[in-house]
Amino acid sequence: MLAAAIAALAAAASNYPACVDGVSCLQLKPYPDQELVFDCAVANTTNATALGNVFFIHGNDGPHAKGMWGPMMVALAGRGYDTLACDNRGFSPGASPNTSAAYNYDLLAKDIFALVDAHFGAGSRFHHVAHDQGARVSWHSMKVAAGRTRFITFTSLSIPHTDAFSDALFGPNPDPKQQEHFSYAEIMD
Repeated sequence: MLAAAIAALAAAASNYPACVDGVSCLQLKPYPDQELVFDCAVANTTNATALGNVFFIHGNDGPHAKGMWGPMMVALAGRGYDTLACDNRGFSPGASPNTSAAYNYDLLAKDIFALVDAHFGAGSRFHHVAHDQGARVSWHSMKVAAGRTRFITFTSLSIPHTDAFSDALFGPNPDPKQQEHFSYAEIMD
């Protein structure tokens, strides 16, 4: 039964192209002491001086999910920003460890900054746009990692702060509509 549920979720996930028009695809190896290699996409401004850097992170959006950001990356590059989106740990074939411990939120949060450092330069500040579970990792990064000091702005699409999200599902006054809309992700034993 679990295998059937996982197969149904995988079939329902959007299947983005490996790389979309207007962006360049590359691989980043952000950790010199680890073999993790992330599949990424970039769209850079043609302006002599970029207005800033923008990093996009997806959620559980299927293969090549970095492609979901392509049109936005191209639009922002046209307005003077350098952009980066990567298939997250577990979605990049070269960055898919086989142990559950490798997917701890502390490690996923570190991936954000390691990828930004590898592409934009060590310690770079950046605008951050996150979707779905990527937003949850990003909220977490503000607590345990450098998010508060490195994010210039943060935009969370589809998931609010973890406390507000949890209260809507399980708090003393849960929101039945939110519970229904979140039922696509069931907790299985």
